[in-house]
Amino acid sequence: MSSDHYVYIIECSDNTLYTGYTTDVERRVTEHDAGEGAKYTRGRTPVQLVYVECFDARSAALSREYEIKSYTRNKKQQLIDNNPDVDLWSQDRVCISAPTTTHFTMISVFNPLYIIWQNRY
Repeated sequence: MSSDHYVYIIECSDNTLYTGYTTDVERRVTEHDAGEGAKYTRGRTPVQLVYVECFDARSAALSREYEIKSYTRNKKQQLIDNNPDVDLWSQDRVCISAPTTTHFTMISVFNPLYIIWQNRY
């Protein structure tokens, strides 16, 4: 099974961080850089890709995006600092930043789509 869903963090020209989801990282970063991406990044170009995680399932990627967006700047920076050289990243290769310290468990009490992320330490 290939990894077709990605969560990424880009650093904007004003040193802010933007987290997003895509199925094509290179295309999406190019869109952000051209001012055609998210409204948040339009006035903050150029942008630089600083972090990527890959997933087989769209739902897992979107859940992880939601989780990362709730992180503080410092916690996002820790993710980035523990990431190998993202400049060597390519969708043709195995994803550099596949999550190794996080997994999710489906809960089917009231909402079968509710996902709880649990950290392994």
